[in-house]
Amino acid sequence: MRRRLPVLFLSLLLAAGCATVTHQGPRPLVAAGTDTLYLQEGDVLSQVRLDGGLGMKALRLVTGSCATASVGRPTDVDVDADGRVLVCDGDLSRLLRLSPEGCSPRPFEVMASPLFATPTGVAAFPAGIAMSDAGRGKVFLLESGSGNVKGELSSPKGWKRPGQMHWDGSLLHIVDAGRHVVESFDGQGRWQRTLGGEGGAQGQFLHPVAVASDPDGQLWVLDALNHRVQCFNAQGDFLFSFGVYDHSPGGFMFPKGLAFDGDGNLYVSDAAFSRIQVFSRSGALLYWFGGTGRAGDQFLLPSALCFHGDHLYIVDQYNRRVQAYRYLPYLSAELPAGEVAP
Repeated sequence: MRRRLPVLFLSLLLAAGCATVTHQGPRPLVAAGTDTLYLQEGDVLSQVRLDGGLGMKALRLVTGSCATASVGRPTDVDVDADGRVLVCDGDLSRLLRLSPEGCSPRPFEVMASPLFATPTGVAAFPAGIAMSDAGRGKVFLLESGSGNVKGELSSPKGWKRPGQMHWDGSLLHIVDAGRHVVESFDGQGRWQRTLGGEGGAQGQFLHPVAVASDPDGQLWVLDALNHRVQCFNAQGDFLFSFGVYDHSPGGFMFPKGLAFDGDGNLYVSDAAFSRIQVFSRSGALLYWFGGTGRAGDQFLLPSALCFHGDHLYIVDQYNRRVQAYRYLPYLSAELPAGEVAP
């Protein structure tokens, strides 16, 4: 079935060369020569520039010349104000910070502590680096520079299984799947409010796993076992939800991650089918991409998502890596009026 191209469309560019994208309707544009961050088969490679067919050759060369570090199972990803990529490693009980400067003298840093058990979420915000630890039932606050633990973030009723988090520019939102809530903190780490509670009614959650904000400041929560996404205004008032338990495109089976691009399109990872689905803010499915496997455009349990500028970072857990895609708007003016995609 063919669909007409919208005024603005998406192009996700696989960093290591041309990506084959599973799609419905208009075909996303693809191109080579973008930047990428690799956590490939347990090795961390800093960002490298890859050009066309030389991409994989360059990657093999870099593997031998850049410092590497082992990666167990990445669980979350974020990018700080300096463009450094933060990656939680749940299996090896630590946090990695990767330089955006390519094969620099310090392409990555390891932040570890005997206090850590199973890091599950990370976000950079004004007070430092917040890192949730489901194994400890705590949310640690780390120094932005050294990565040393300087304290904890506390909620009034404590933590049970804190996970992914998101800084929206005003508040830091942290999901607690064990208590079925989202806790919010200001830029200094002071608790502000609790959103949700166990249940299936509007505004309630059943094991929420991810949280994100759109360009208008609305808050979105991935309500995993209710198989839906819920939308709230900036004050935390429920607005609407969408989603259904279904294996067909547009449905949710095992959703794990949530993020918005700069144009307000919503990305949801679904681990059951190893795909990323892209929706409008009204809940209409735009297209999807991915598939099960180990190739550059495939996933094995995709989970946390993070947009930073025009880069989409996808935690690919059981491939032990983070994949990076580049987002570009597509202007319909480049095609004659009424043109349809193949």
